[in-house]
Amino acid sequence: MVTISLEVSERLARRLALLQGHLSEVIELGLQHWRDQGREQGLLTPRQQVERLWAATDLVIPLDPAIAQRYPSPRTRQPAVRAGGKPASQIIIEQRNTRDYSYN
Repeated sequence: MVTISLEVSERLARRLALLQGHLSEVIELGLQHWRDQGREQGLLTPRQQVERLWAATDLVIPLDPAIAQRYPSPRTRQPAVRAGGKPASQIIIEQRNTRDYSYN
């Protein structure tokens, strides 16, 4: 058995203290995940990488295929809507210039 010393944040140390008896398993699983993820990173698009990260952290849940079949996604992008008039940025600048900022 080998002992390894490392510095971690206090927050991480508190989390690791709860798993003290299983730290070698946690590290082994983490290394395996890291290795597998590195292999897959080259095969995934940036969007797929983000979606996988969200799923791994439970920020999104997988969509039930039965539900997905009911709502087919559009394959074509809709053209942008062209509105007339001044750009919003120009209107905002004009309104800023008309305000009285004196504090008398």
